[in-house]
Amino acid sequence: MVASNSCDVAILGGGLAGGLIALELRRRRPEVRTLLIEEAEMLGGNHL
Repeated sequence: MVASNSCDVAILGGGLAGGLIALELRRRRPEVRTLLIEEAEMLGGNHL
């Protein structure tokens, strides 16, 4: 069974781009319920 999460915006991918989008969306529109979905164990992608 898959858990259900209610949100206004779902961002697929928790790499650099997805993380920056989520951060800016939270800064500009804090009332928007945002869900960041990443399949890997850690966020951030593969950046040094």
